[in-house]
Amino acid sequence: MKDRTVLLRSWLAVAAIAAVGCAPGSSDESGEPDVAGDGGTDCVDRDGDGAGFGRDCAADDCDDTDPTTTDECGLECDTNPQRRGCPCGGQELRACYHGPDGTSGVGRCTEGTQVCEDGVLGECHEQVLPSEELCDEADNDCNGEVDEGVLSECGTCMPCQDHCAGPGDGCEPFDLEEEAAHLVETPEGYLTLEGSSSSLHVIWPSSSATGQILRVNTLTYDVEAAFYTGPRHVGLAIFSGDSPSRTAVDDLGNVIVANRGFGEMSSITKVSASSDDCPDRNQNGSIETSGGWSDVLPFDSHDGWEDECILWHTVVGDGEDAIARAVAIHGIAELDAAPVERGWVGMYGEQRFLQFDTETGELTGVEAPTPGLSPYGAAVDREGFLWFTAMTSAVGRVDTTDPEDSLVTFMLPQGDGAMRVIVDENDAPWISGNDLFRFDRDRDVFEAVGLVPGPSSTTGMMGGLASDGRGSIWVGTYTDDELVYRVSNDDDLEWHTIPTPGTATFGMAADFEGQAWTFGYNDGTATVIDVETEQTQRVLADCGGAACLSAPYVRGDITGLQRRNALDPNGRWGRAWGGCTEGDTDWQRIVVDADTPAGSSIVVVARTGDDVADLSALPWLPVGTVPEDGTELDLAAALARAGQESGRYLEVEITLRSDDRRTAPVLRGLHVQWSCPGSVD
Repeated sequence: MKDRTVLLRSWLAVAAIAAVGCAPGSSDESGEPDVAGDGGTDCVDRDGDGAGFGRDCAADDCDDTDPTTTDECGLECDTNPQRRGCPCGGQELRACYHGPDGTSGVGRCTEGTQVCEDGVLGECHEQVLPSEELCDEADNDCNGEVDEGVLSECGTCMPCQDHCAGPGDGCEPFDLEEEAAHLVETPEGYLTLEGSSSSLHVIWPSSSATGQILRVNTLTYDVEAAFYTGPRHVGLAIFSGDSPSRTAVDDLGNVIVANRGFGEMSSITKVSASSDDCPDRNQNGSIETSGGWSDVLPFDSHDGWEDECILWHTVVGDGEDAIARAVAIHGIAELDAAPVERGWVGMYGEQRFLQFDTETGELTGVEAPTPGLSPYGAAVDREGFLWFTAMTSAVGRVDTTDPEDSLVTFMLPQGDGAMRVIVDENDAPWISGNDLFRFDRDRDVFEAVGLVPGPSSTTGMMGGLASDGRGSIWVGTYTDDELVYRVSNDDDLEWHTIPTPGTATFGMAADFEGQAWTFGYNDGTATVIDVETEQTQRVLADCGGAACLSAPYVRGDITGLQRRNALDPNGRWGRAWGGCTEGDTDWQRIVVDADTPAGSSIVVVARTGDDVADLSALPWLPVGTVPEDGTELDLAAALARAGQESGRYLEVEITLRSDDRRTAPVLRGLHVQWSCPGSVD
């Protein structure tokens, strides 16, 4: 095909050069002569080789139907048996074609006929030879391609207009406040899913007995930093002092930890996941922060600490024994408002939640009363409902859009002691207590899994739990046994146990590397489990010759994966445009500039009408999915499939999807292209 194309282009170039000498006389597609032009040129050149009949032709042409022949008629007939004047016999009418090999019958090119008369061949009549490609939906140069090199950017023969959105030159920037939901902007100005702006390789176990929280690398298992979470941490026993426990991790890996403060004032503290994001408070040109397990900077009062990666610290509750336990954060992203993030801390001793600003740590003044229920653990679901446990058989739920008057309770089917709560990738809440329970949203009830307490269990209670986002729920044993439960997150709810030698399990977590973590409250170490192979490795066992943690009362999301699982895996952006101001608009293409790594996709829908005010009442029409349908989506074909004509206005909605709930696409830009006879907006 390549050799044929090169030959054809050379043949066309020769014909074009020769034709210049006798323009405008040339052959049309039927092979019939054109009339000499008004400029007085006298040359009839039907085959476009520059030779023909008339005083202005470059040369006489003995066969003006063959662009490769001028005065060679009757010559070299062995290699050119169709040449005019070459000998023939018998058959009077025969097929002929003088174009390049392989072009006859391709596109518009067809054979002609020539007559054998008096023993020699005549001209070849009505053959159609390759010509310059025109934008006419035909293959004029007979190379097997239609309109190549002559289409507009819209992919049509009409002039192309273009609307562009994104941070590119000449484009209108994305508008998160007015046009997006559940999306965030990258530093480059691109759009990606809320909760996907960074790759998180950090886990935050708390060391309750020493009043610390550790930043551990989930790739290397190294303790990268240690932080006091409040001022009361020296010479204290378990369940005294600040006693950090429940945690929540934001999209950048930063942690917010609740300090229970038994017999003292409770507090919440935020710590940065990276020294690159820590403020230089003393403005000395460097960041003073912890460099490892044994490098903990002083925290002397509620108003004073030296580690500059402690971003804020807020006292919460009205007095001693308010006991800050449950903590959860969630994003608020509406089409008519800028995305913000709010946190909720559950005051166990006061039976209420307090809302706070996750950026500043300041309390907003918004509360969610929970009369009769003392918040113990909490998680926010995809719809913005705050689910919480209270160490009873009742599970509470509060609507964060109406926190003061929306408390609803759900009863567990058996037993009591609901402690830990998460929301999985299917938006289903799970509770651990004397069993494991999953909420059935169709029936508004919790169903029991039927876990059997381990052989050493003295309480019959289950420990922490976590969803790995890959189809399994992981449950600890409340410090009794060296094993964890793995439960299939499907209709069967099948489970089995995995030994964890050296770690009597308590807290559970799942990270972004495909690992489950369980923490031993009594031994101060952890075991990491590969979720694919179920191979285990004991870690955090040697910090200064001893275990790295002291009474790790780990409850909460300590990696950010539970928050990511609970987030809506879709984010949307949309905009409406006007087309032609005069004449009919012909919407043609939508070109998407995006990264869609495996496990993610972008879905494009559109609707069009003549009145922009009526667009919202029209149905969405599917245009295509990236990457399955490519990045240049045929909008005209989508409208034709739906039997809908192009209207004056077009509205486009783009949905960014995380199909595996771990990978996020990035929308860099968007072009909407159309054609019209008049001006455009």
